[in-house]
Amino acid sequence: RTEAVRSRMKVTERGQTRGYETSWTFRTYDLDQLRRLLSSEPRLDLCATYGFDHDPDGERDLDDGRDDHVLVLRRR
Repeated sequence: RTEAVRSRMKVTERGQTRGYETSWTFRTYDLDQLRRLLSSEPRLDLCATYGFDHDPDGERDLDDGRDDHVLVLRRR
């Protein structure tokens, strides 16, 4: 699926407030789709999987039941 996200943020610094807005589109995959995608590209190896919290000690499995994954890929 293709998803669209918009984020808004207000930053106050030294008494001044500024607003920021970011929009982006991304593709989501279910676990089977992701596995097929990874296996279809022989030039890449999956080295590690983490969550969106980017905890370097929190390596996870792809099938851990969560939907947030950051994949570390290496070119062969």
